Amino acid sequence: MSFSLTLKMESVPPPLNVFLRMHYHKRNQLGRSITNQIHFLSRGKVPAEPLRKALIEIERHNWRFCDFDGAVGSYKNHVDSLIKNSIIVDDSWAVVGAWKLDQIFRPKRLGPLTIIKVTEIE
Repeated sequence: MSFSLTLKMESVPPPLNVFLRMHYHKRNQLGRSITNQIHFLSRGKVPAEPLRKALIEIERHNWRFCDFDGAVGSYKNHVDSLIKNSIIVDDSWAVVGAWKLDQIFRPKRLGPLTIIKVTEIE
């Protein structure tokens, strides 16, 4: 049976160019916050052993769009958190390949939303 995990977070990370200009303490705090949030959302849903081959699909729902490389780079902490929480073995090309990232318009009044789906590839 193939493993699948879907995580919904009511936030989106700042674009990569904003993230890289943050003070290193603030960047570290944001990384720890994301790791803790993913740990909380995946509690009890983690595979028996980390996935050796996986597909990562990310949907970024927001009223503002990023350029593609900024959007992909902004989710690096999220993918690293999947490793720290023993969901995937590594974020190398051999394990996850190319991530599928989509940006979807969402009205500002509904707030931001991130959906991360990790699916085992056999």
